[in-house]
Amino acid sequence: MSLKERQPKPAVGGAHRSIQDLFRMDGRTVLITGGGGAMGLEAARSVLESGGDVICVDRQDEPLQEPWEAVQVTASHHSTKVWYYQCDVSDDQHVQQTVTAAVSQARFPLRGLLCCAGISGEGPSIDLPVQNLRRMMDVNVTGTFVCAQAAAREMQRHGQPGSIVLIASMSAHGSNKSVDTTAYNSSKAAIVQMPFSTTRASWKMSTFQMTTAEGTMQAAKKDKFTASVADNGK
Repeated sequence: MSLKERQPKPAVGGAHRSIQDLFRMDGRTVLITGGGGAMGLEAARSVLESGGDVICVDRQDEPLQEPWEAVQVTASHHSTKVWYYQCDVSDDQHVQQTVTAAVSQARFPLRGLLCCAGISGEGPSIDLPVQNLRRMMDVNVTGTFVCAQAAAREMQRHGQPGSIVLIASMSAHGSNKSVDTTAYNSSKAAIVQMPFSTTRASWKMSTFQMTTAEGTMQAAKKDKFTASVADNGK
């Protein structure tokens, strides 16, 4: 590490600033993958409440209706903006085209990326078809990488620092009792490792990167899973 990289950055905090001020996101745009689902839309609402604009991308043509309407209400209330784009995150060309088109319409520079896009499988892993495994890795690992890559390039192109947050899982650090999600757990373990390497690579000067390991949360897809486990008495 060079001396230049070791030099401390200017302080942005201070006892005189309130918590609300420190967490404000005015004048910046945040890209959220998986932005048509429950987790992505809730994250979008938080950014909008904090003064930032949001670009939501997801593979379905339209986001979930009820949470999307709540997001739009939040944007209107806080004078912020939100957009939705259909995008297959496993397709690097589609990702780059979508990012280019989206940021060209944005009011503010892209300063953040939150990767929520991810899929899981059902059934015992010993019987998991290899095409299902490949699709899961394409979305969870390749999709996360190419989205982070596209966002970092955009930040570097405009000389803007930014933050990249990757959603991993508690399952990346172990296995869950009575739940066979070997392929999913492996894909999320790859996400945990990713920022360790990218922060030492060519994009380290433009982005702050981290992962967060979420646990089980209430969502439509999880309701079916929870009921199934309960029925089995496990």
